[in-house]
Amino acid sequence: MVFRALTVGDGDLSFSLALKRAYPQISVTASTLVDSPAELCRTYNSAVETCEEFQGTWNEEIVYRADATKLAESITARADEKTFDIVLFNLPHLGDGTLVESEPRHAERHFVLLAHYFSSAKTLLTSGGRIHVCLSGNQPKSWNVMLAAEINGLQCVGEETTACPIDKWMFDDGGVRELADVRPHYRAERKFRNGSLGTRHFLARYGYRHRRTEGDLFDGSVRDINVDQSINFVFACSGNSTTDREEKQSLRGGNICKVCCLKFENRDLLSAHLDAPGLPDFVTCGRKRRSVDKEKNQLNQLDSTNYSKKQTNVSLPSKLTNIEDATILCEASVDSRFDSKRIKWLCRQDGFPLSQFITSKSICDNAIREGRIFVNRQVALDSSRIVRENDVISLIQDFEPAKNGRTTTIGCENSDAIVVKEVALKCKDITIEMVFKPVGT
Repeated sequence: MVFRALTVGDGDLSFSLALKRAYPQISVTASTLVDSPAELCRTYNSAVETCEEFQGTWNEEIVYRADATKLAESITARADEKTFDIVLFNLPHLGDGTLVESEPRHAERHFVLLAHYFSSAKTLLTSGGRIHVCLSGNQPKSWNVMLAAEINGLQCVGEETTACPIDKWMFDDGGVRELADVRPHYRAERKFRNGSLGTRHFLARYGYRHRRTEGDLFDGSVRDINVDQSINFVFACSGNSTTDREEKQSLRGGNICKVCCLKFENRDLLSAHLDAPGLPDFVTCGRKRRSVDKEKNQLNQLDSTNYSKKQTNVSLPSKLTNIEDATILCEASVDSRFDSKRIKWLCRQDGFPLSQFITSKSICDNAIREGRIFVNRQVALDSSRIVRENDVISLIQDFEPAKNGRTTTIGCENSDAIVVKEVALKCKDITIEMVFKPVGT
């Protein structure tokens, strides 16, 4: 039997082509959300040559308009076979449309995408087939990939870096497959092979390039995405029945999505959610897709104490601090050099002022957990947050107001006023009285 692989959301299709080049003896079906070959080629300049080789030389299939959360509706209608030995999804991302407003909602949005992808991919698996997803940085934790899999009856059977040879985690059927030679024209540009974008990928030597969803239509200053600490996760069916979970949901009542466990106020909102649970911000061609604003309105209807808030496990800082009550140690604006970078990377760069205090990833993670890093005066919740040009990043001192601390305004002999304010240093049984003269007095 020929080993059959399905790739999902493959952007410029370079992963699908690289996989076929590396293992010519397997079957690779590529799928993309874009509407047509013409739209794919408008989005990615390299797509013309990629499609010609993938379809012409290798005689493989490309499926268009394939939604990762509804694979059975598009894949089985076109593919000769209805099942696959593995379904692969590299670095899924819906865009940052909800990130600035709410990091927990941004994380929840991607948790929903993962849960519905897992549920969708399961319907296309052979007996013993597996599901793959590659995530980077803090995404596995903040998006709660393990819970998304568990809800859908899957268990993690492998975790490997992207630099690891893919036969170590991809094939589980006992077959022996010889890796094809790398031809000179296969290799992707050096930046995709040397780790300068945050990670090395085994298939980069065969031409794989991770690209933005917007492709060559992207008009920002940073055209390449940093995918630091990317990990391949492989899941298999756990064999556990979902009956108990469904029974618990029925006892809770209400309108709950059985795939991601989000609870909605009414059946219409649940129906709208099921119709399009995970479409990206970026819109190609003239295809009408659900907007981010519509998604926000739906999420705003969620019960504030619903199942999803408990289950998606978005970590909040141990202490949510009001920046107006804090002492700012350092504050700086993001310039064009650092646009679209992750905050945990930015804070450690020599050219950025916060680096005098943030010297490692762990220090940055701890500062965020303690609620000491702010973006545009709002506490940062995720060390993998993307920052934009002109964002203001603040680091506050680790202190808490003294219990029953007093603020006193005192008039002096010269009629000027001064203010005395008590603060207590964290973990130290001392109180400091700060005396200052307000501006304008």
